[in-house]
Formats: sequence, structure tokens, C-alpha cells
Amino acid sequence: MRYIITIFKDQNILQMKKYLLALIISMFIPLSVLNSQVSVDVSKSDFKLEDEGFKDAWKNIKEGDQLFKSGEGLYPEAIECYLLANEYNGNNAELNYKIGISYLFGSEPLKSLDYLLKAYELKPDVTHDILLLTGRSYQYRGDYGKAIDCYNMYSDKYVSTDSFNPEVNNLLNQCIMAIEMAGMESSSEIFNAGMNINSEYDDYSPVISNEGMLLYFTTRRIIGENRDRQDSDMKWDENIYVSTRDGDGWSPAGPAGEKLSTVLNEGVLSVVANGQLMYIYAGYEGNGDILQSEFLRGKWNTPVQSEMNLNSKYRETSISLTEDGNEIFFTSDKRKNVGGRDIYFIKRVRRNKWTKPYNLGDPVNTEYNEESVCVSPDGDTIWFSSNRPGGMGGYDIYMSVKDEIGLWSDPVNIGIPANSQSNDLFYNPVVHGRNEAWLASDRPGGYGGFDIYIMNINHAIDSLAKTKADTLSIEIDTARIKIDTLGIYRK
Repeated sequence: MRYIITIFKDQNILQMKKYLLALIISMFIPLSVLNSQVSVDVSKSDFKLEDEGFKDAWKNIKEGDQLFKSGEGLYPEAIECYLLANEYNGNNAELNYKIGISYLFGSEPLKSLDYLLKAYELKPDVTHDILLLTGRSYQYRGDYGKAIDCYNMYSDKYVSTDSFNPEVNNLLNQCIMAIEMAGMESSSEIFNAGMNINSEYDDYSPVISNEGMLLYFTTRRIIGENRDRQDSDMKWDENIYVSTRDGDGWSPAGPAGEKLSTVLNEGVLSVVANGQLMYIYAGYEGNGDILQSEFLRGKWNTPVQSEMNLNSKYRETSISLTEDGNEIFFTSDKRKNVGGRDIYFIKRVRRNKWTKPYNLGDPVNTEYNEESVCVSPDGDTIWFSSNRPGGMGGYDIYMSVKDEIGLWSDPVNIGIPANSQSNDLFYNPVVHGRNEAWLASDRPGGYGGFDIYIMNINHAIDSLAKTKADTLSIEIDTARIKIDTLGIYRK
């Protein structure tokens, strides 16, 4: 693929764009176990019904295959081709499977079930993962009983074969956890932030600033004709947007500034110093670094490296500071981690001197991934997302509390409605006197891909966790909340 971009003359930058990773992609690299679905071909002789219309239908299948192989960003176009072919012959198991997985791993997973069921009905052994993926489709819909049935059928059939995917055990446990949460009560509600914020593309990493009046976030929507899709997933590049609070709503979001919306990948992570300093994820710097930008003379300046000892030859993907700015928590996939990506901590020694990064270790970090860390103003509580066992989706949101001697408690899953059967990340409790928290999720009911949500905080969870912090153990039952169809509302 060629990149013809007129606003940059430096060809090194253009080449770099082909290899950089967006923030949201880097988080999900370890979660691609199910996405490596079986490659299946449609048999020409089995597909053909009659001469009329066959040539065009077969061409649509081949074009759809090429689009699907290119990357997730082109799944909608692949689906269009597959559906045209399906009009010619809707009873081909392999074609129904292709449509099903294109929906399941694309931006409209709710539409996947009918096609996966049809594929299984037509040919139960169409692929060895058909039951696994059908279960995932049921799980995404919140139909946990049927999901468990599919997972058990899959396990019974393939557990003794080389085709068996052990991820099914984690998926089963997620369904069981979701069912257990269903009986718990909650006074919290969660709302989709609405069409002024969200789009049909991925929108995530919400950051509230200026005493709750500004919302910065990261988006992968189209913002100009001079943009190309990213080679890594064929979606558009990441850019930072901003919206202003307008009464009970928000103004239509737009680019936060020329330096924060380039043809490369920029994702907002934190805004501090009364809205004058922004930390961003720069996919074009190192292997993915945290940079900072200052707000001077009415605009955000070019992001640069900070004086803090954060970045390494590995990937750093989130950052959060205490209110006094003396303690910083961040995530990195350094080689000596406990798991894939861990939470680290540094502390200011004097004005421009910081300690070396310290891995928070067990029980906060696990052999899995800890992401999108957020610290309370006083530094005694952290919230983060993790794909560790014990959640009800891909990434769940957890919290941990520090005791008087500086030890962190066993993390507790904060439950529903913050968590869902999907991926929930970037939890950000607002501290500007508002009883709300912000997060991003690809749960059902959104506008497409990841959406940004607002949740009324149930402070009882925070208080209960803090009172139990001295025991270094928080019972998970204290944070379980009634499932209640996830209580999703759109504004």
C-alpha cells in the first residue's frame, strides 16, 4: 500500500506510519486467541445453483475474502460482498460462517448469531471452531446459558484433539461470573455518551478536564481526505478529539488541535496542571511511548518526551498522576514483567528527579494484562482493567486500595454496570464534584466498535473497599451488581 500524504515532506515519517501501532490495537494483541478463526473456502461446485447470477456471486465471495484478509477495518465492506453472494445462495454453510465471523469480530457482533447458527445447521462440522464462536456470539448477547451449552458441546467434542482451544475454559468462567452477578442490586446506571461524542468507529480513552467542562478522547473516525488506513488493522489512524459540556449534554466533538490530530497515531491518556499539560500515547515514538504536550497561547503544542523516566524500548500505554503530581502510575510490557503488561509506579524525589520504575507486583499484576490505570487524587486507590480470570468479559475493571504501610490490596472486580460481557477499559472517576465516572466499552448497544459511557458512581463500593483495605483482601461479592440487561441507556 502506498501512502501519499502532502502535509509531510519527511519520507521517514511516511514509512514509519506503516509500522506504528494504535493504542487500542496494542492492548488487544494478546487477546487474539479467538480472532484466529479457521480459514474456510467456499466450494465452487457446492455453491453454484444455476448459471444466472453465479458469476457475480462468485466474484463477490472472492472480493469479500480479500477484504476480510486485509484487516478488521474492512470487515464491513467484506460483509457487503458476502451478503450479495448470499442472495444468490443463502444455504451454503461456509458462506454463512464467513458472514458470521465478519460480524462477530467486526463492529456489529450482535448480527453474527443467525449466520453462525445457519452454518452449524447446514453443516455441523463446517469448521472445528463453529461451536466455540457460536457460544461467543451468545455470550456477547448476554445469553449465558446457551453460550455455556455451546462451550460444553465444543469441549466434549474437541478436548482430546489438537484443534482444542483452551480459551473455552476462560469463556465458560466468564459466563458463570456474569450469572452470579445477576442477583446483585445496584443503584448505579450507565449511559452511552451519545452521538455528539461517539461514532460508528472506535471512540475511547475519555479524559475529563477544566473542572469537568471539557472531555478529551481518542477516536478512529475519518477526519480528512489525506488519511490512509493503518496497515495493522485497516482502520483509520488515532486522533484526539475534544467536546465541551453544554448543560446536561455535550457539544459535537472535533479535533483537539493540529498537533494532536496528525496522520500518525495520537491517543489522549491524561490531562493535568489545570488543563495545561496533556499526556498522550504516541504510536510513532519508540515502540509506543508516552509523550506530553503543553497548552500555550490557546493551542496544544507538538508532543515531546518528558523528563520523567517512563519510556523504554518496550510499549507504554497508560499513565495517571496523583493530584500533587508527585506519584505516577503507568503501564508497560517490559520484558521482566509479572505478565504481559504490568502497572508501574515512580515517585518524585525532587523537582526534576524521579525514582526508577517500580513494578507493583503481586497481587495487582498477574501473568495476564493490566491496562489503563487510573489513580485517585490522594494516591491510595487505583482502578485498572485486566483480562485475568475472574472477570465476565475480555477486559474487566478492577480496583485496589493501599494500606498504611504501602501494600496494595487484592484487586476487586467492581462489577456491573461498569463491567460487561465485552471489553471495558479506561475507567476514569471524575473528581470535579460530580457523581460520575467515564469508561470505554465495546458492549452491545453502542454506535459501533468502542463507545464512551458515563456511569453514576456507587460510592458504597469505594467506601467498602477502603474499609477492608487493612485486611489486604476485598471480597468480590461486595462489588457484584445486578446485571439487569447491563442498564445501558442512550442519551
